[in-house]
Formats: sequence, structure tokens, C-alpha cells
Amino acid sequence: MKRLWIIFVFLLVGTFLWGCHNPAVSKNIKPKYSNTPPTFAFSEEMHNFGDLGQGDVVSYTFVFKNTGGKDLRIQKVDAGCSCTNVKWPQTAIQPGQEGRIETTLNTSGESGDLFKMVTVYANTLEHQKELTLIGNVK
Repeated sequence: MKRLWIIFVFLLVGTFLWGCHNPAVSKNIKPKYSNTPPTFAFSEEMHNFGDLGQGDVVSYTFVFKNTGGKDLRIQKVDAGCSCTNVKWPQTAIQPGQEGRIETTLNTSGESGDLFKMVTVYANTLEHQKELTLIGNVK
């Protein structure tokens, strides 16, 4: 009878421990995104339009990914001059998701080397990101 009781307790404890088994913990699996601050990861931070004619209207879309662990929110974007228009996401970009910043540049009144900065203000650790548009207006 004592032997049966020991086997019963052993099976009961073993069942309890097996039920508490977490495969993610035992395999040391980490979540895809942690609780880190939002971070920009741009595919390109500078775009060269090359040679342009005066009065050309050209566009380029900067693509980025939120590689942080929290939602990325763009508060504002400063195009630096009235010759550059910018559209950006008005909603939060979730971790792992992509966003787009669309720029349109009007070269009217421009000549020679073109260098335009677009400053993106967001809730990242750096608080801002500089994007650059360059070209040569002939």
C-alpha cells in the first residue's frame, strides 16, 4: 500500500510539472519585437534626382520600417522650403510595420546644385531624422 501511495504522489507531481512546462521558455525563444522605443530604419535616407530641368516637378517616396518595440508616431515634418511638399503617415506605425514619407519637389526658380533637407520629428530616441533630396537643375 505504501508503494502505491509513493507511485501516486510521483505521478501527481510529475503531471503538475509537465503541465507547467512552457516550450517557449525551454527553447529560449525571444519575442520578435521587444519593449524598446520606436526606431526608424530607412531603406534610403538620401535620394539623388540627377539632372533636372528648371520647372520640373519630381517625387520620391522614402520607405521606413519601425524596428523598435513600440508604436512610432510622426509628430511633424519640416520640408525647409515651399518648393518641397511632404505627406507622411498620420497614424501610428506599429512595430515591424512599414511607413512612407512622400516628397514632391518643384524646381521652379532653382538652378545649379540642389540640396534640400526634410526633417522628420517623431517619438524616437533621436526625436528627429534628416532626409536629403539632391540633384542638379540645368
